[in-house]
Amino acid sequence: MAKKVWEDPQAIQEARQRLEKINWNDDTAQPIITLFQVVDTLVEREIFYYYRRRKSARLMSQALLLCAWIAGIFAVVLPILSPAIEGGPELTAIGPIAVVLAAAFAAGNRLFGGTSGHVRYVSTQLALEALSTKSRIELAEVLAKWEDFGSKQLSRDKGLEVARNYSSKFYSIVGAETEGWGGEVLAEARKLSSDDREKA
Repeated sequence: MAKKVWEDPQAIQEARQRLEKINWNDDTAQPIITLFQVVDTLVEREIFYYYRRRKSARLMSQALLLCAWIAGIFAVVLPILSPAIEGGPELTAIGPIAVVLAAAFAAGNRLFGGTSGHVRYVSTQLALEALSTKSRIELAEVLAKWEDFGSKQLSRDKGLEVARNYSSKFYSIVGAETEGWGGEVLAEARKLSSDDREKA
């Protein structure tokens, strides 16, 4: 179980320290198991990180969309009900403000990645969980056949291949998510800037 549930550069330092302590003169499968566990711990930390982010993104998305919905309701309902309400004509002035607020809340949800961020974090978390499960099964298969490969070196090569693929795919998944996040933010920023220029 990972000690922390968020990204932390200290995790890399801890991983390096554990790697330095591996005894490669050990003829058993333990060095490969330890190497795999180092990578697996990093992946587990990242899974917890994305789980935490998906919860915060969902909360932000729900809050912003609810505010946008309420503001939109005010913008539509106030002009209709104002004749029947005491001081109604004055309330109609709130209509345009409510429209602006609704648009601002909706834009904030897009810009800060509320809904899209939640979807992206869920997808990344599930991808990492699938990778973790698949890699653990592959290691178990190698360990089950450890004595059948014919030599210690061949057995290690099989184990190293599993750990190497695990690490490579892990960083590919995280890198793709980060690139997607950056692209979304820049696209929304450009869109908002373009809208402001058109209104001006």
